[in-house]
Amino acid sequence: MGRDETGLKKQTAYDRIKQMIMNNELPAGMPLVERTLSSELNVSRTPIREALRKLSNEGMVEIKEGKGVYVAELHFEDVIEIFELRESLECLATRLCVQRRTEAVVNRLTEYLNDQEKAYENEAHGEFMHIDMLMHNYIAESSKNKRLAAMISSIYDQVARMAISVQDDPVIRDIAIAEHRKLIKAIREGMADEAEAVMCCHIASVKQYHIDKYYLL
Repeated sequence: MGRDETGLKKQTAYDRIKQMIMNNELPAGMPLVERTLSSELNVSRTPIREALRKLSNEGMVEIKEGKGVYVAELHFEDVIEIFELRESLECLATRLCVQRRTEAVVNRLTEYLNDQEKAYENEAHGEFMHIDMLMHNYIAESSKNKRLAAMISSIYDQVARMAISVQDDPVIRDIAIAEHRKLIKAIREGMADEAEAVMCCHIASVKQYHIDKYYLL
């Protein structure tokens, strides 16, 4: 087997396992058995092992000495830390997005909002949350600050896992669609202070929702 083919198998194993975790096909706390994954993905155990090691470094899986490998669970402390980062980073990204926006950026965000409106009306929950992630990532990219966008991107795998876990809850969808309408309007009209305030309020609202959810468990 050539080096390129070996590398492709490693990447394929990594991508597939990560996607299965993100889609909740492999739920939090589930044990990951190399032999089983090898059979399901039709690759040898070596690419699986290396994929799990990489996912461990990213916090997606947890390697427990003497016990095996498990899909990492998001604990209450993790949720709070992630939202504290979002409140700081995404509010700044929103302000910069407004200041540096182009017509193309405004058009793309408007398209995202329109698509999310349709998903909301059709109760297409998975599509709704997928568009939500695309919109937030695009705002970060449109800040035109590569380091800031990279920092936001680095936590968005965990954000996406939280979104998947609550996609069937109408409360979180109602919060998102109402505040996204205000947000895109402020960005479109060039109101940096307003857009930043809406984003901060939006993230704080979702953060409080998750806090209340944990307390009720």
